[in-house]
Amino acid sequence: MIFNPDSYIESAIVQKEIISRLIERTSLINFIPEQIIDIGAGIGLSSRPFMDIFPNAKVNMYDKSILSLNKSIIQSENF
Repeated sequence: MIFNPDSYIESAIVQKEIISRLIERTSLINFIPEQIIDIGAGIGLSSRPFMDIFPNAKVNMYDKSILSLNKSIIQSENF
């Protein structure tokens, strides 16, 4: 099966649940990061919420799939 970043967002059910739980736990963090590194960022499903929660943090996205990074849902000057 060939990976298709365009259809990934529709089939990423487990990933979305994990991201949701991670974001919930973010409120327990007692600091504001200057930088966030998203390893295995894919199309940015987890990067986008962190950019919203920490708008002044620089977010670095890394993924082995250039296709995913090129199709990133991120549209921000922090990227």
